[in-house]
Amino acid sequence: VSHSLVVSGPLWTGPLHNADHIRDLLSLADQWGWTNAGVEGKNLDKLLRQMHDESDPRLPFGYIKLDE
Repeated sequence: VSHSLVVSGPLWTGPLHNADHIRDLLSLADQWGWTNAGVEGKNLDKLLRQMHDESDPRLPFGYIKLDE
């Protein structure tokens, strides 16, 4: 077993995203038809929804969603 110091980071303990801003981005992407544009649109929709989920201030720092 190695006893060397392992450095990892950065450790972010604040909100990752602004929920209102992400909600606005998702709304605009829907209005402009970007989220219905094939695979890329599905990926954009999934990314924005993931970012919105991560913006919940009630989540403890270090929260990782493992359902994928």
